[in-house]
Amino acid sequence: MSIREVFSSATVTLDHRPYHVRTWRGGFVAAAEQGSATVLSGALEILDRVELGDDLVDVALADDGASWAWISGGELRIGSPDAPRSAAVTGEGACRWRSPARDLWFAASSGPEVAVEVWTGSAVHRALVPDPFGDSGTLLFDHPASDSMVLWIAAGRDGARSWLVSFDGVAVRTERLPCDDRGPALFGPAGDWFLAPGRDDLVRVSWPGGAVLGRLAWSPVGEHDLGGMDVQLLPGGYASWSGENGRICVVDLTTMAVADEIAIAGRPLGFSVAGADGTLLTVHDENRIELTRARDWSPEPDRYAAGSIA
Repeated sequence: MSIREVFSSATVTLDHRPYHVRTWRGGFVAAAEQGSATVLSGALEILDRVELGDDLVDVALADDGASWAWISGGELRIGSPDAPRSAAVTGEGACRWRSPARDLWFAASSGPEVAVEVWTGSAVHRALVPDPFGDSGTLLFDHPASDSMVLWIAAGRDGARSWLVSFDGVAVRTERLPCDDRGPALFGPAGDWFLAPGRDDLVRVSWPGGAVLGRLAWSPVGEHDLGGMDVQLLPGGYASWSGENGRICVVDLTTMAVADEIAIAGRPLGFSVAGADGTLLTVHDENRIELTRARDWSPEPDRYAAGSIA
């Protein structure tokens, strides 16, 4: 299969590594572990540069472009980078602003458990889930429903867990997703199925039923590579799935077969982040960022008008 090249609409090379990349309404935030953070527009224009402190674990910028949250130096910090409010954090935590309510979601392991909290003004709503590995890293990922997120608990080679976390304005509720020891669950647009990448295969799973709807083994895709954790939904009923060496395969989700292989500006992929209005940001060569459109990744972006599959 020949490799199809996808060309970018914008490029920027930062003077620091974009180890953490998060979205906000105006574009993206790219931050290094050492604390340097660059605010980018949706067209990759540099809007601001701030310093958030060493040992940066996670960062989030609210849609107003002014309210920050980040975890560094063992503290969760909220507000302006110049004068934040701080709270102590145990272990590696995660933080995300969630629109439209602009609640702050936070998760961190205390050893045997992970606390998931939603901060709404002066109130903190909390739930606990077990951490079977102890002191695991945590990450929070968007869900198509604005009142839900995916919590990923990861402990390297020891294993991983994904949880669906929901908040109804009163209580935080959690449901364990049937995709142990895989990358974070990525839900389809209606929330009735999700993708879960592994080193050996990619599965599509129904929800809430938990039935495996399809599976693609990585071995026919790349013999001298392993499947990676980087998966993105594409228009037309497709998804991208990237290997650990930066190879990008496009998967037909109706058949769970490889439909295409692409490269972004001819460069191996580091990782990708979905932005607003169907854009995809990709990181290459440590500090080079490209901006593309998800429909350009897809072989048939208009195959399904709503971009969903059965």
